[in-house]
Amino acid sequence: MKQKLLLYILTIFITLPVLAQGDDMGYGVSVGADRKIVKGLKVSAEAEVRSQNQFADFERWTFGLGIDYKALDWLKVDAGYAFINRYKNSVETAKGNIINGFWGPRHRWYGGFTGSVETKRWKFSLRERYQYTYSPMQYVPKYGDDG
Repeated sequence: MKQKLLLYILTIFITLPVLAQGDDMGYGVSVGADRKIVKGLKVSAEAEVRSQNQFADFERWTFGLGIDYKALDWLKVDAGYAFINRYKNSVETAKGNIINGFWGPRHRWYGGFTGSVETKRWKFSLRERYQYTYSPMQYVPKYGDDG
């Protein structure tokens, strides 16, 4: 009986996010690699591509580099950088102007730590992360009656 109840609960939690999605479909593909440099120090790289509009367009691509250091048995410190190039779709403003779609770069830096505690049957961890994203200003031409 407990197993059936657990199965029902898991089914509900798995299907709820699907019901909240819109009608747009896309995919996200990422690939990553990491390398241990010395004991406790690891570097990593990751690349990602996302699509939108029923798989027709790229929404964004990302490339990132990171470094992890295990300072103590229970504490890991990490930092990294990611370059994100995101596509903004064409929009029509309230005044009827058309702003063409464009690619907008972003620079994201992050740093954080993860603390872990193990018991006999469980492992608990807490990750705190600070991130800053910089989006350079861009000028995009608009077309319409007023400009």
